[in-house]
This record gives sequence, structure tokens and C-alpha cells, in this order.
Amino acid sequence: MAKSAYKKHSDAVRSLQVQLITAIICIVPPGFVVFVVLLEFGNAQILTEIAVAWYGTHAVLNMTSMMIFFSPFRKWIKKRYEKMTGKVQDRLSSLVIVSNVTITS
Repeated sequence: MAKSAYKKHSDAVRSLQVQLITAIICIVPPGFVVFVVLLEFGNAQILTEIAVAWYGTHAVLNMTSMMIFFSPFRKWIKKRYEKMTGKVQDRLSSLVIVSNVTITS
């Protein structure tokens, strides 16, 4: 197997491992809701809301873990960020030029 193909394969396996771990973390809240409903806790409302909020963090957790552990994704994010900051700087410089114009009547 070529070195570049092995690196891509290794990155893909790491990506799948990270996504599996985040998916397992997200299985816990629905199970917790079932547990709360079956045992009829007094604070079931707040506990269920906490579980739903926990479940809602899956997308953020998955994206953050991909940025940390998956180098092609990090490179893509870095490239996008550099493009965005370059455009923002160009817009700001044009705004500064326009702000120096004085209007006289």
C-alpha cells in the first residue's frame, strides 16, 4: 500500500472512530429520558430538558472533534478561514478609504 493511501486510510478510520464515540455519547440522553419516565422522578421536566439539550450538542461535539482529530478537515477549515479573513480585510480597507471623504455643501 502506498504511503499516501495508507495516510488517507488511517485518517478515515480515525474519523470513523471519533464519530462513533460522539454517537455513543448521544445515545445516553434518550436512554436517560426513558429511565426518568419509567421511574417517574419528581423533577422529570427539568431532567428531560437537560437530556434534550445534551442530545442537541451532538453536532457541535462532532464538528469540534473532527477539527481536533481529522487533519484534512483542519486544513479545509484553515483554508476557508484564510479566505474569509482576506475578504474581510479588503472590505475594511475600502471602508476606511470611503470614511476619509468629506462632503461640503
